Amino acid sequence: MKNLPEKIYATPNFDRRWQTVAIDDESMEYVRKDAFIEKVVNFMEKIDNVDEYTWYNEEEHAVGITEKCIEDLKKYIEGE
Repeated sequence: MKNLPEKIYATPNFDRRWQTVAIDDESMEYVRKDAFIEKVVNFMEKIDNVDEYTWYNEEEHAVGITEKCIEDLKKYIEGE
């Protein structure tokens, strides 16, 4: 799968079935599943302070991730 593009774009009403660049505002981006998973794993490995991204309940049990973690993950995946 390494020889396939990480991202492809499909555009309604365009002769080609897909392309490797967006050609207009209607282009929809698709990402290979393995490339997406690799980006998530890389992000998780770079987290220095797990507490910064963990939400705790009153008993101090980790019960979820914070909105900051979700926003930082989105930025990382988008390449920001």
